[in-house]
Amino acid sequence: MNPLIEWVIYIVAAFASMVLAHELAHLSKLREYRPKAKVYWEKGSIVVGTHKDYEGLTNKQLYMIYSEGVYMGIAPIFPICFLVHPIYILMIIPYIGFCWNDIKNMKKVR
Repeated sequence: MNPLIEWVIYIVAAFASMVLAHELAHLSKLREYRPKAKVYWEKGSIVVGTHKDYEGLTNKQLYMIYSEGVYMGIAPIFPICFLVHPIYILMIIPYIGFCWNDIKNMKKVR
């Protein structure tokens, strides 16, 4: 296989696994407070829970929901770095761009 195609496949798989871990972490933490929360596809993006699910949560609970997603999304990159190549640690840079809204929300509710 062409090394360039292989590299692109690894990048797409790495980013997809980071996004999946990020959203599942949000969902699992939100379900601790709102057991019926679901994931939705809204206007071309993944949304965890509705506005109704977030109403009445304390700042600490909101911080835990946002931070859980941000931190768990980074976790899949480390096995990829060890198993494939250490250069994939640079995938953290686009990931930070992906979750920038969550990072801003973490600062708001802190």
